[in-house]
Amino acid sequence: MSRETRHEHAAAAEQVRQPLLEASGLKKYYPLRQGLWGQRTVQVRAVDGLDFSVMAGETLGVVGESGCGKSTMGQLISCLLEPTAGEVRFEGRSLFGLGGPELRQVRRDLQMVFQDPYSSLNPRMKIFDTVAEPLQVHGLASGSTLRQEVHRLLEVVGLGAHMADRYPHEFSGGQRQRVARALALRPKLIVCDEPISALDVSIQAQILNLLKDLQQQFDLTYIFIAHGLPSVKHISDRIAVMYLGRIVELASREQLFARTMHPYTEALLAAVPIPDPTQRRAREPLRGELPNPADPPSGCAFHPRCPYATERCREEAPALLEHAPGHQAACHYPLAAQ
Repeated sequence: MSRETRHEHAAAAEQVRQPLLEASGLKKYYPLRQGLWGQRTVQVRAVDGLDFSVMAGETLGVVGESGCGKSTMGQLISCLLEPTAGEVRFEGRSLFGLGGPELRQVRRDLQMVFQDPYSSLNPRMKIFDTVAEPLQVHGLASGSTLRQEVHRLLEVVGLGAHMADRYPHEFSGGQRQRVARALALRPKLIVCDEPISALDVSIQAQILNLLKDLQQQFDLTYIFIAHGLPSVKHISDRIAVMYLGRIVELASREQLFARTMHPYTEALLAAVPIPDPTQRRAREPLRGELPNPADPPSGCAFHPRCPYATERCREEAPALLEHAPGHQAACHYPLAAQ
């Protein structure tokens, strides 16, 4: 093998190892006026400094309580919101500040599935028009080719071509969530913002299995946002646990469930229902509520609810550090490392 060929192979291997998406220092603050006359302005820290990456072909699960910033993070990644600070790089290119043709190209490669299937579809548009619209906007199909592509996409997600001329109100919740608009442009990454939260448990399993099948068929990368750890465990390769706008633990699925590092993750696991009523948990589930993001606690944001908190936790905010290979946690006293 020649030197030039070796260099080409090394460059190709390096390209494979590069993350598809990287976020660094990502923040989103919302100004909020307080006081009798609104004379005082505070910042609601919806997302407060995120650092993570997503490799091509993997699924990164994101889990946490309502109000922790999961959906805001998804909208920032999808260029639906402008960040307060930080950067998101997609295939090595910064997403923020793009406009015109560059932004349009990014929107082809990066799509989003929204949480509520009842409000994410236009009730006045037939399903055919809903799926066909992005193909027409990007000039990818027209005429008979357009109809064939829409019918093919509906078949892929298990709806069938005969449903193309129906309106959204003629579908069940699970059928609406299957509408293949996010797949129409053959994206590389899809942000799934709690796509199963409004569905029955049996339908949730069907949607999760469909997502896994589509990932293999179309070589997709997912960021899967959810409340429940069981669904995230089923579909994810790695899991990020968020609390009050920050990632407090990030690890592979196996590491997270085998050796939990952060007390908040431990509490989330304790809240998962046990099918056997004769079994009892080793500790009580998490109590209390998420603090006000406009007035977060000092030090570690989780310390008011943490049974292991010390004076150091109240004064010093922990950094997200790697305490085991591939396993990061933002905790002064990581559980599995003790």
